[in-house]
Amino acid sequence: MALAASTGASAAQVGMSISTITGSYDVYLGTFTSTPNPPAWPLTKVASTQGNAQAALGDASGNANFTGAANTGPGGNVELGKFGSATTMSGSVAGKPIDLRSLQYGDWAADGKALGYEYVGGFSAAYGLGLTQAQLKAFVDILVPDVPTQPAGWQRLSDPNISYVYIDGHQVNVGLAGFLDVEQLLEGALGAQLPARPPGESPYQASEVVHVCLGGVCDYLYGFVGTASGVIAPDRFSYSANYNVAIPEPESLALLGLGLIGVFVGRRRRA
Repeated sequence: MALAASTGASAAQVGMSISTITGSYDVYLGTFTSTPNPPAWPLTKVASTQGNAQAALGDASGNANFTGAANTGPGGNVELGKFGSATTMSGSVAGKPIDLRSLQYGDWAADGKALGYEYVGGFSAAYGLGLTQAQLKAFVDILVPDVPTQPAGWQRLSDPNISYVYIDGHQVNVGLAGFLDVEQLLEGALGAQLPARPPGESPYQASEVVHVCLGGVCDYLYGFVGTASGVIAPDRFSYSANYNVAIPEPESLALLGLGLIGVFVGRRRRA
């Protein structure tokens, strides 16, 4: 209960103000349209400038983080890196320094492929796949092979599309634009066919991964529950979902006590 109380949103949203972007990146912006029904945001790729990136995230007041007729979906995104290249977007949110970074092979391979085990294990738990330790290891070794230069699934998960960044109460929310149905993408990344989802159940969902540092607190953020974004990309599939992930402000962690950090991170990754 103390954790829930600490992350309650009583203050106004304040969006990220971008100061620098180092490395390659792409920017996608949309223009609201009332057709087709329901209304949507068709996206187009625009020039990779800091001004366009700021527009894609929304202005630093936080008022434009969500767009659309009902103020429900992000209207653009910034793609950091491409298939394993390093890109960092730096700035501040409510006066707090923040860095968002794409991932490289070393992120996935560190500590015995810890991130790979966390990601595949989290996905398995979210959808009740019941993987054995041997199966988990096999999937992780396909996702993150021992040869860094070998094309593999980790690259597809390492160039996050950031649709918004804002602080609301005591946590910073980050929007990851992705697929509403990731079955085919993950089957390719894991080299195996996933079991069919039960009738009436939501499709398999999983986001890309972004590394975030907020005032000295750093973590890998990702999620396995997405919501329809209303965005229409040229391929009709990309950015069809928004995955909201969050990192608590450092001051809140100090108040909660270090003993609760692991609980918060675990809940956030399964959200």
